[in-house]
Amino acid sequence: LLLGITDDGHIIGLQVDNRLRSQIQDTARNCDPPLPVELSAVGEVMVVAVPESDDRPHACSDGFFMRIGANSQKLNRDEIFAMGLHSGRLRFDEQICDRFDPVSDLDGAKVDDYLDLAGLPTGLPVDEVMANLDVLNEEDGKLKMSNAGVLAFAKKPERLLKSAPVVCAVYQGHDKATIFWIGRSSARA
Repeated sequence: LLLGITDDGHIIGLQVDNRLRSQIQDTARNCDPPLPVELSAVGEVMVVAVPESDDRPHACSDGFFMRIGANSQKLNRDEIFAMGLHSGRLRFDEQICDRFDPVSDLDGAKVDDYLDLAGLPTGLPVDEVMANLDVLNEEDGKLKMSNAGVLAFAKKPERLLKSAPVVCAVYQGHDKATIFWIGRSSARA
C-alpha cells in the first residue's frame, strides 16, 4: 500500500512520523488474526508492505474483506465459510452433524466394539466415552456428534453423510483383499 499517492498516481505526500506509523501498526494488530506489516518511508510517501498470509481470512472492525484487483470487497457468509474450508481451518471431521440423533442413530454395538478393541470396560457411560474422543459435545443443552463420530459410531452413517463414504481395505498378499464399506457388508476381491 502506498499512502500519500492519489488513485491516478500523483504524489500528494503526507507527514510520515511516529504517530502515523503507530496508527498503521495498531490497525494491523487489531485485525483478527493480527496482520504483520512492514513500514518504510520514501520521502512523503508511506510504504506499507502486507505479505500474503497463511492465516486467512482476517477480520477488521467492519468485517471480512478480500482484495479483488484495485478494490476491496466485503465477503458474505458463504464466501467466508468457503475460504475457511479452502484454508483447512474448518475440517470436515470436526464439523457437527446436525442430523445426528443420539437416541436413534448411535450404534451401541459399534461403541462396545471400540471399547473392547481399546481394552476399556464396556460399562462406561457412552456420552463420556464420546466426549473423551472429542466426537460428542454439548451445545445449547443438546448432544451434538461430529462427522468423525457419525462415521465411526452411527448405525447408518451413509444416511446422515451422503457424500462421505469410507472404504477400508485389508490386503492379504498380492491378489486378495477384504474391502469394508461403512454401513455395508464386506466383499471379497
